[in-house]
Amino acid sequence: LAALSEHNIKPIHSTKILHHFLTSCESVEVGDEIEGIPKRIIPILREKFSLLTSKVAKEIRSNDGTIKLLIELQDGMKVESVIISHSKNVRNPRNTLCVSSQIGCQMGCTFCATGAMGMKGNLLAGEILEQLVHATKIAPIRNVVFMGMGEPLNNYEAVMSAIKCMRNPKLFGISPKHITLSTVGVVPMIYKIIEDAPETQLAISLHAPNQKLRNEIVPSASAYPLDKIMKASDAYVDYKTAQKNASEEEFDFGGLISGVQTKSNRRKVLIEYVMLSGLNDTVECGHELGNL
Repeated sequence: LAALSEHNIKPIHSTKILHHFLTSCESVEVGDEIEGIPKRIIPILREKFSLLTSKVAKEIRSNDGTIKLLIELQDGMKVESVIISHSKNVRNPRNTLCVSSQIGCQMGCTFCATGAMGMKGNLLAGEILEQLVHATKIAPIRNVVFMGMGEPLNNYEAVMSAIKCMRNPKLFGISPKHITLSTVGVVPMIYKIIEDAPETQLAISLHAPNQKLRNEIVPSASAYPLDKIMKASDAYVDYKTAQKNASEEEFDFGGLISGVQTKSNRRKVLIEYVMLSGLNDTVECGHELGNL
């Protein structure tokens, strides 16, 4: 938006341009005519802007309808996104997009291929959004889950910016209740989510029912003790959210909802648990997990 304003393009036109290029399922090019945009703007768009900074390097389709996208970024690094189909009903498709937030990951979970890569870098908000752009050209997306490469809460600002755009009714218009953030348990950032994006869904990548076992499976667990993760999760569940009708929001690249009316909104936290044979799949582990 700042770059567009430098060329004296009014905010109302910037909104239309962004909406057109980010949400169009057809193959579009920078400079295509956009309804309601003055023709003088077209040469500026062609000269100064690129439609996308990434491309789909490889597409793999599974028999169950799952589609994996290998996306190459402008620096040559690659991340993965996955489109998961939940319904074969053409009239009411329910597709979930799993997006990456980082290249690699520093959390080092022993069962995770991304963790074995180590940390290569953070994605920009635009690079996260471009995964959604690429996916919508293949299938309509109803849900977004941050369960791909990386720990989303270690790239907090970019992830929050991407979520703002995803939920903005003038861009992608995805309900915040259909956006899920998965975290290994970065406790300080969980509290920030409660304040910054209270309607976004939360998932905890747990994988063990006690601290000792979790330290073995999730090396970062020592920094975020299980009791503190559970306390933060309880705070998320019990938080009273403030809501505002989406039609009343001003376009500010998705801006956070500011409350005009509060209401009690007890939510659920999704617990993710990978079963590792002989390690965390015992009957005892099951009882401990149930008692958490």
